[in-house]
Amino acid sequence: MKDNVHKISFLLVALITLLSMNVFGYSWQQPHAKVSPRGDLEWAPQPFVAEKGTDVRYIDYESGNDTRDGLSKSTAWKHHPLDPAATGNAKAGIGADTYIFKRGVMYRGSLNGRLTGTAQRPIRLTIDPAWGSGEATIAGSEQVTGWTKGADRTDIPEAAKVWYADINFAPRAVWAVAQNGSITRIPLARTPNWSISDPEDVMSEWFVWQQPEWWTGKNKTTVNGVTMHLGIDAQNLTGKASDYVGGLVWSEWGIVMGTPFASLIESFDANKKGIGFQGFWYNDSGQIITGNRYFLEDKPNFLDSPGEFWFNKTGAGGRLYMRLPGDANPNSFRIEAACRTNLMDFNELKHVRISGLSFRFSNLFWDLTARQFVHNDVQSAAVRLLGTGKDVKISNNSFTHVNMAIRMKAVADTDSMDEVVICDNDIRFTDFGAMDLEGSARWGKSDPPFAFFGDLKVLRNRLNEIGRRPVRSDSAHAINIGFPETLEVAGNILERTYGAGIFVFMGKGSGETSDIPLTRGFVHHNKAVQTLLAANDWGGIETWQGGPVYVYNNISANPCGYWNWTANPEGNSRLGFAFYLDGAFKNYYFNNIAWGANNDLTSKYCNRSAFYQATPTILNAFFNNTAYRFAEGSGWSPAGGRQLFLGNVWDDISQFVFGHGKQKEDEGATYSNYQLDSMAYSRNVFSKIPETFGHLEGTGFGQTNLDGFKEAAESQKMLAYDVGIATQAQIMHNPAQGDMRPVPNSPAAGKGVKFFVPWSLSRTVGEWNFRCNNKTPAVALDEHWYMSPLVVNRDNYYALPRHDLQGTNLEASDYINGPLEDWCKGAIRFNPARGTVLTLPPPAGDSQSTEQPSEKLIQSPADWLEVTTDSMFEPGKEHTVTVKLKKTFPGQKLMVHLHWLKTDGWGGYDSHSFYTPDANAGSYDFTLNPSAHDNLNAYSLLIGMSPTGNWEGVTENASVSVPYGQPTPPLPSRMPGPHDTDQNNFLVEVIFQAVAGNQGTALVSCIGERGYELGFDNSGALKFRVKADSEVSVTSPGTVADGRWHHAIAEADRSSGALRLYIDGKLAAQQNATLSGSARHTGNLMVGKGDGQATAFSGAIDFLRIALGSLEDSKTTIDELYTWQFDGPFLRDFTGRKAGASRTAGAIDSGSNFTTVH
Repeated sequence: MKDNVHKISFLLVALITLLSMNVFGYSWQQPHAKVSPRGDLEWAPQPFVAEKGTDVRYIDYESGNDTRDGLSKSTAWKHHPLDPAATGNAKAGIGADTYIFKRGVMYRGSLNGRLTGTAQRPIRLTIDPAWGSGEATIAGSEQVTGWTKGADRTDIPEAAKVWYADINFAPRAVWAVAQNGSITRIPLARTPNWSISDPEDVMSEWFVWQQPEWWTGKNKTTVNGVTMHLGIDAQNLTGKASDYVGGLVWSEWGIVMGTPFASLIESFDANKKGIGFQGFWYNDSGQIITGNRYFLEDKPNFLDSPGEFWFNKTGAGGRLYMRLPGDANPNSFRIEAACRTNLMDFNELKHVRISGLSFRFSNLFWDLTARQFVHNDVQSAAVRLLGTGKDVKISNNSFTHVNMAIRMKAVADTDSMDEVVICDNDIRFTDFGAMDLEGSARWGKSDPPFAFFGDLKVLRNRLNEIGRRPVRSDSAHAINIGFPETLEVAGNILERTYGAGIFVFMGKGSGETSDIPLTRGFVHHNKAVQTLLAANDWGGIETWQGGPVYVYNNISANPCGYWNWTANPEGNSRLGFAFYLDGAFKNYYFNNIAWGANNDLTSKYCNRSAFYQATPTILNAFFNNTAYRFAEGSGWSPAGGRQLFLGNVWDDISQFVFGHGKQKEDEGATYSNYQLDSMAYSRNVFSKIPETFGHLEGTGFGQTNLDGFKEAAESQKMLAYDVGIATQAQIMHNPAQGDMRPVPNSPAAGKGVKFFVPWSLSRTVGEWNFRCNNKTPAVALDEHWYMSPLVVNRDNYYALPRHDLQGTNLEASDYINGPLEDWCKGAIRFNPARGTVLTLPPPAGDSQSTEQPSEKLIQSPADWLEVTTDSMFEPGKEHTVTVKLKKTFPGQKLMVHLHWLKTDGWGGYDSHSFYTPDANAGSYDFTLNPSAHDNLNAYSLLIGMSPTGNWEGVTENASVSVPYGQPTPPLPSRMPGPHDTDQNNFLVEVIFQAVAGNQGTALVSCIGERGYELGFDNSGALKFRVKADSEVSVTSPGTVADGRWHHAIAEADRSSGALRLYIDGKLAAQQNATLSGSARHTGNLMVGKGDGQATAFSGAIDFLRIALGSLEDSKTTIDELYTWQFDGPFLRDFTGRKAGASRTAGAIDSGSNFTTVH
């Protein structure tokens, strides 16, 4: 007993010690995977933990009965209450908080509707490990029995070998399950009868289009007035029209992307040996090119060999014809035919947990050629939410042989998605992607409102064989994420994805005018191997649009992207990228490993590129990464500059390292001013590189060797331009076998960089790192990123205005080495005697244009009626409705009623106007005050007439729909800046070193009659002043003018009525302060001085940032910000080891050779 007490005491002490060391820390500090010191990642899911609430119901599909109470395992229901087949007590039992499915049982049903729990009482769909054995499977299939041998159709070859069965549903997928449990998917009848004989070219056995002179666009045909492609193949299309027409063709296309899609065969040209079919986006969209591959399917005459099926659909069901592999008897197998498309289909989920279940054998929308807008079920999934989601966790489930595992989308702009966690799931063999997680942003919509998409976490999922039969016009990316505000994607292990692996959109889409105050994304410790098996021009790991996004400690390996039609030029056989920034801005890429399997320029398997960027992206930093065995190292268009390549290892690059000129996305653009002085190439280490090292557009140098590239960089007086060193010595242990550790005395030792990565804040309007601008030392470059409404077109982001500071009495000699970075002089020493100061003048215009009248919506639902309303109805606000009657209705009174609509139909009555005038020709104004409703999507305005003015006895009526939301605000007349501290929260962040004697001096001053200032009082304490209608201030308790480096944040939080000072990661002082009126200064913002020479600062500043929001607005705390900025992953290597005074270039530091991190 005493020993046990001692053990427990020891464990408690150890736990307390770990907690005090912050070992567990923030999620972004955790690897969420098993990290190998060699430079590898392994799946490390958290184990399933059985949890249940206080009100439990048990479900046993095999032995349960819906008339029972469901309260115990022995009185279990057959169905869940949301199953349309539920009856009796089960159908009425939606009030429970936990539903337990029996293990070892296949639940052959579906759940449809909404689940809304509470934070204290979430709803759980789960298992009890002690009830049953094996998997609790939610199956979308039905078992087919009663097979008869011998087909009854003359158009099926070798009909005597074909088995058939009649069923009352229409499967698009069939599986044979052997007695040992092994599963074989039976392909839909096709020609050729292909298989995957080359695992890296999955279409190698398909037919090949001939398409003579394809570039002229002549291979077209017209069917029923629709122009479409004519696919020509004189070698294989030698039959008659009935052999092809009505079947499907799956074809690659071009020029780029090329994902195979299904299209109906609508005609056959016997002379040209061609079939007519519509393109990727219908009609003749895309191009069908000589060398594109294709196959045909879904005709009875294609059922010509073992291992195929065909279904003759008549009504809801039909006859299933099949030949199993080896022409085996299907009565000896369990044949599962897909029946249900969405296994769990919800329109609202709040406080829900789905865990421990197995999802299998889902069906597809019957028309395989349909695009997503044809029907909701085109984009189906095992677990689908189309609507609002809040506090939803889907964990520890298995998804096997499904259309897609999880799809969650805020369909309406009034929906919302927040606190969503997808973790620890095992997903294999999907037709579409694995996950599709999106807000309501969509092509063609530019102006707000859009649904709010808050926080999303995708953690520790394993994916394999993803996206083998995509939806038309989709590319089956494995993990597709659309515009959450905050995101973490970590610990996911992906192998063999047919589209991109991890595909992340952040901020807002190009063309949108929304205001996006906050973006924060983490993509870390993921591994994506053999991606792009059936698509090209994507990335294994890909980020889009706005940041900050932090991409670190990932592995992207062997990205495929083979494009057969243009594989002949050297190095051009594949168009796949390990890491792809597809118009991504303000991204930090560090400690990543990109490795290729082949860089032989003559091989079809040659891996194209480690890092690629589309459009002239800016504000991206690549440091301490490792790229091994590619044709190309990095492709990027440098028109906007502001890009850093530091401390990376480039080993065995066969074509060029830096192809930094116009890329395929902007090859026709003309740029007049390249901002190359804002760039840096430094401390990179190169081994086994070609003489044609690279190209840097805008320098006047063409393709050149390493020495020439260095000369080009130096000619632009970049922030750093040594570029790096080339070596013939071995850098890493054995990268060909995945061992990326530096060898002892590696040439990369000491070449890595210390780099500062700021934590993202809300509405950052100024960010200065004070790196010495070698071209113009008197200018401190601004590096802020904030997707305000005027940040619209991604092709022009590079030219956005910035808030560079203009120095007075500032020279190159005033720059010193700061504490944050070691690759350049990155701090300014302010000398009061010389009057060193930096200035930003006030903006020329107002932050907002003059108020614009709200737009009107004019509708004519009937020939006698015209209705004018505001463009949108906002709940709680009065709206005037003008009804114009175009004729008189004698003896009738006019009335206006308001109803509300849900996404899926009518919601209910809202309100009505008591004004009921006589219905004479003319215009009438009615006042309505709409109310808010759950699941509100729009309002329906009903205009009617009756003799009494009551709805009973109505003689005429018509209705119009009015959108819900707030009218689109007027666009600002300019970009927001550091002066815009009008009525909003704001903060000033600075990293400084103040010498003793700073009394009454200013670090940052933007003050006059109004404004703000951060400086020192007469004792050397930090003081933050804000002047609005009156002045308030807050002062630190002690001096910080002590010659040491300090981090400080001064926060004006109007929302909570307080000024705060945070010093070195702690709240140092707080003052209650009610600010009224504007705190906007109309004069200069100054750094290093205030009003008068006596305020001149003596010391140094390394970093300064101004944001128009508080820490709360930024959804963070001072501890999280400080922990990231001074102990974050960029200060460690791939294995998690903290770097010393000098680290090794590349992802793994020399000190990590034998360190294992879990």
